[in-house]
Amino acid sequence: MVLPKGIGLLVDSSVGNPTGILKNRNEIALLLASVMIFQGLFSFMRVLVFAKVNEPALANIRKDLYNKIICLPIPFFENTRVGELNSRITNDVAALQDTLSLTLAEFFRQIAILFFGIILLIIASPRLTLIMMASFPVIILLTIYFGRFIRTNSKKTQDALADANVVVDETFQAINAVKAYSNELFESKRFGFQIDKSMNLGLKNAIYRGAFISFIIIALFGSLIFCNLGRHRNG
Repeated sequence: MVLPKGIGLLVDSSVGNPTGILKNRNEIALLLASVMIFQGLFSFMRVLVFAKVNEPALANIRKDLYNKIICLPIPFFENTRVGELNSRITNDVAALQDTLSLTLAEFFRQIAILFFGIILLIIASPRLTLIMMASFPVIILLTIYFGRFIRTNSKKTQDALADANVVVDETFQAINAVKAYSNELFESKRFGFQIDKSMNLGLKNAIYRGAFISFIIIALFGSLIFCNLGRHRNG
């Protein structure tokens, strides 16, 4: 959060109207460079620490999942295709890896930004900050609703990808029969259909996520602009 403030100070100093404690452009530039180096070091440590925590956890999840599946009774394997089980162990756990390594880290980062941002806003204007925070309950309710909706669509995408893996597994396990009946084109179309289905679901899910993120950004910036206008009017 120092970077946008530092850039503002640098611009003010460049146009001959310094407003902060640091008024020299070189000092401000040195501050920005130090902040970026500091942030780079912390980003490296974040990736390293999350990797050391996530990789063993994911390895244990894969082991536990495999041990659980292999101990299930025979009727389960008669009703569940092998390709789907392979997909659950590989693709679903890979999706969990993205959540633990990227989403969770971003969650903590945004929480920290929100916490310190609210403190700075309260210092600048307590009353208008409370007005801005009045929009938070609405955003939280919409987040819960959209989160459930996006989670449902993500599950559909994973299911479609599992179906595609089922086609691969069935085709390669019975490759002699496929070759004997010259059935390559049929299997290719069947696999392509499942891949296209998972792709379309993934694109649809991306649109929903993008629209929700855009809404959050517009709502927050709208609140900030409203607070700014109110402060100037009161001033």
